[in-house]
Amino acid sequence: MLQNEGLAGEEQSIDVAIIGGGLAGLCAARELRHDGVDVVVFEANDRVGGRVLNKSIGEDSVVDCGGEWVGPQHTHILELATEYGIETVPTPHEGKDLLYYRDQRRPFEGAMPDLPLHAKLDLVQAQFRLDRMAQKVPHEAPWNAPNANQYDRTTLGAWLKRNTFTEGARTIFELVTALGYMCLPRDISLLFFLTHISSAGSLETLTDSKDGAVSKRFKSGATALPEHIANELDNRVVLGCPVHALEQDDDEVSIRTEQGTVVAERAIVAVDPGATAHIDFDPRLPLARDELTDRWASSKILKVHVLYERPFWHEQGLSGAVLSDSGFVRFTLDSSPPDAQIGVLTGLTGTPVTDDSMGSGGSGTEDPSIFDAGSRDERFRAVVEALTNYFGPAAREPIQYVEKNWADEPWIEGCSPQVPPGLLTSYGSALTEPVGRIHWAGAETSPVWAGHMEGAVRSGEHAAEQVMELLE
Repeated sequence: MLQNEGLAGEEQSIDVAIIGGGLAGLCAARELRHDGVDVVVFEANDRVGGRVLNKSIGEDSVVDCGGEWVGPQHTHILELATEYGIETVPTPHEGKDLLYYRDQRRPFEGAMPDLPLHAKLDLVQAQFRLDRMAQKVPHEAPWNAPNANQYDRTTLGAWLKRNTFTEGARTIFELVTALGYMCLPRDISLLFFLTHISSAGSLETLTDSKDGAVSKRFKSGATALPEHIANELDNRVVLGCPVHALEQDDDEVSIRTEQGTVVAERAIVAVDPGATAHIDFDPRLPLARDELTDRWASSKILKVHVLYERPFWHEQGLSGAVLSDSGFVRFTLDSSPPDAQIGVLTGLTGTPVTDDSMGSGGSGTEDPSIFDAGSRDERFRAVVEALTNYFGPAAREPIQYVEKNWADEPWIEGCSPQVPPGLLTSYGSALTEPVGRIHWAGAETSPVWAGHMEGAVRSGEHAAEQVMELLE
């Protein structure tokens, strides 16, 4: 890999330029390189991986500060990992999961949380109806679904308010929305939610920690994958080199950076849709693409890892997986190493509290001070307090704390997509439609497992295939 000075003073001409060195961009470059295409990847940060990032926690052990989990349905990324000899391990899941609801611990087994019978029945009927509706939504073009306009005008929160009848069922759906998208049901389009269900096959597959999308992880950390690809590409990856402008005409695309200009036959922009606002396009992008960029929303996530001398929660018969309707950390999973020599609880925060617009009693607000860049100690205390509520006094004695605040990344606009009402039917096709010689990739652009690492890999492969068909 080259640092940005590798371009200084040079005027290069290549076949394809790729903007973004995350999984999508690297997979696109890999496919093109295998076909003999001259390609260069431009990455603004000083590392590859994008929203995939490891941090060492000791000898031969890492935690995933970004993308972490995969499932048996994620066939493309698993095949890639096998090719590079990257081993997957099951997400630890020994014992019961925990629902922390109304300040009470409710251990449960299976996919159904421990709720009163009438709430369970309400949850089942709502899930059945959503799965049935999703079957009619083509995930590759959801705007063509029957009732697409109606679904896209409606928020998930509004649908739940009309179609669920218990506080318990609504709370579970709020938690599922917050876990998957870091927002409230009122913030996302019903059509967007149905599209994700359609892509996965069912709502349960999206959320199941035993057999679904979070049932496996990479033993050496997810960053091993982009690093292997980048090493294979060698000096065709330029780090610390943000692209400021893309200028195209009928014959070529000029990629302008502070270090110089590269001319390419085609370009693939492999960043999250909101991040394209950092690039000046000449000529300007079509109105639909501009509107998509302006209205696109992504979550700002704080991912935390709390380390203990042992996974003590197993001694309580608990798996380490928590869903909570309160507390600073409302979701946890066990990320302990396979040998269980230490215990690691991974939590996600940055989510709003319960949505009072659905009558669930929450305020729908966050404490913004807890996210201040200078208040790491405050965040740590809040995390430990939440874990103590879930797992008891032993949680008060961590040996290490690791956090990654993705709001601090200057070139990454967010993590999980939060598509608001009206966006898909009005501008959704612009997400993947090429503009002249410029093509698009990124986890959000994949019709299958959008927003996941699997989606990123698939999108890069698809963009490479699209470009290969057009190269002269």
